[in-house]
Amino acid sequence: MEQILSQIWHNSISVAILILGVIVIRAVFQKIPKWSVCLLWVMVAAKLVCPIQIESDFSMNPAGKLISGMVTLEQKIQNNLHNQQALEANNSSAEPQIENKETVTSTATKTAFSTSMLAFDYKETALIIWIAGMIVMMAYVIFSYAMLKRKVQTSLKIESNIYLCDEIEGPFVLGMVRPKIYLPSSLKRDDREYVIKHEQMHLKRKDYLWKPLGFLILIIYWFQPMCWIAYVLFCKDIECACDEKAIKDEQNNWRKEYCQVLLNCSMPKKYIAACPVAFGEISVKERVKSIMNYRKPSIFIITFFIIICAGVTACFATNQKTLKFDTSKVKVDYGQSEIYSKKEMDEAINIIYQEFSSWNVGELQSIEYSTDSENNEDNVMWLNDLREGMNVREGMNVKEEMDECIMFTSSFHTNGKAINEGFNENSDYPEWQWWLGRSKGGEWKLISWGY
Repeated sequence: MEQILSQIWHNSISVAILILGVIVIRAVFQKIPKWSVCLLWVMVAAKLVCPIQIESDFSMNPAGKLISGMVTLEQKIQNNLHNQQALEANNSSAEPQIENKETVTSTATKTAFSTSMLAFDYKETALIIWIAGMIVMMAYVIFSYAMLKRKVQTSLKIESNIYLCDEIEGPFVLGMVRPKIYLPSSLKRDDREYVIKHEQMHLKRKDYLWKPLGFLILIIYWFQPMCWIAYVLFCKDIECACDEKAIKDEQNNWRKEYCQVLLNCSMPKKYIAACPVAFGEISVKERVKSIMNYRKPSIFIITFFIIICAGVTACFATNQKTLKFDTSKVKVDYGQSEIYSKKEMDEAINIIYQEFSSWNVGELQSIEYSTDSENNEDNVMWLNDLREGMNVREGMNVKEEMDECIMFTSSFHTNGKAINEGFNENSDYPEWQWWLGRSKGGEWKLISWGY
């Protein structure tokens, strides 16, 4: 259960960028048919429910990089133990006193225990809160649906699936297996034509299934604010899509009457309706403007929109490629440094991991910090010269001047694909150098590598 929650949490971070992209498209392409915008929300829903994260070279989703770089509490425990063991080994090689060794071991044990207890409390609490939130929302759905069913019990059937009811304020579609159209008894007979046509469009489009499905996904991701925004906008778009479908072949006079009926049936909402698909439920003023300004879009606009959607899908519906090798098998030697902390070294090493993974040439076996002596003015000046050259020739954008540098050596073994990157196949590459630089307190930039 905890693994499922972890996957949902990571997915919610990744999908937030995609939702933002859809929102931008909605704002820019206001004249695009709303049914096509609904397809974008289907793409969002697919990403939310699909457990498989698709990776792409075109991905610009920073959430994927954030997730891949996240360190779990269990990993922190292992790192603490590893660091304490390394410290103990160093102390042992320097023949420390027995009292110091016992202190190190005791500290490692206490640190691991306290961290493991924190991880346990965090996971348990998060799981309880998540389940409690889903229970509350499910209770709301059941309660609201039961109240609606109770109201329409005394409805009068006037057509095959159309009913009149005294207890409701506005028309809507209710039901998932055999959906029915419910009209308020107060609705004027002359207005029924417009309302019924709209609701029939909902039936043709299967919106009585899509809307509850969207709310079901929202129940799972209730903790993600962007999912709430997405659901509200999705509800607006399915209503607008039905409006467009209803007025598509009608004259201007009929459209005006349709808008007037829409205003007459408007229902102010103080909550999100999970189940019914209602005629005047959402954004009536916006829908009226959209109806009166509706024009059939040109082929050029639709084609351009499709291209933009494909680009957004490739860039934001996919994640950046993760490492193609197991970093847990890499032997890391932090050496002895009076300049850089382990955290600073790990930040540099992670950049090396990302670069080596992009080559896809084999397995990185070890990585080792060189010495503090490499952090000298000559090497910093050399990296700055390389940086300026790379900015000009290769388009690498490293604007800030380097004040510090760090160098690691590594060993790796290549595979059969190595020849594509200019390496020998099935060969060992020891003492391979990685040079990184940064401005004082800034982020590391990988500037050079090789022999």
